[in-house]
Amino acid sequence: MFEDIEKMTKEEREEEIALVTARLKELNATLRSDWQAGFEALLRIDTHKYGSRVHIDTDVELGVMPPRTDYMIITEDEAVEWDKSIFQIFRKFNIIEYKNPKAELNMRVIFKVVGYAELYVGLAEHEG
Repeated sequence: MFEDIEKMTKEEREEEIALVTARLKELNATLRSDWQAGFEALLRIDTHKYGSRVHIDTDVELGVMPPRTDYMIITEDEAVEWDKSIFQIFRKFNIIEYKNPKAELNMRVIFKVVGYAELYVGLAEHEG
């Protein structure tokens, strides 16, 4: 579906966006917030220079059915040297639950993200 997205013309991308948006509406799904779009743009800007050694997946399903996390950053190359200190704590898999500036960071949110990480590890098809 998105194999050659880099080769698509502007018109082809707009058509693809329209098709996907229509399908989301059919599924009764909710589009991501404007806050998430801005945050994702920053993540992509900050990780772009690492090329194919790092990729960002969005709305990653952590099992057969939701829950889903907002972002997962997967570092394919352990030799990646992150410039920003926040990324320096990253290992191979990093689950990010984005909260807009008006949302409260509390223990519930922390437990939710820890739970996502534990689900991801617990539902893996392999050990380690």
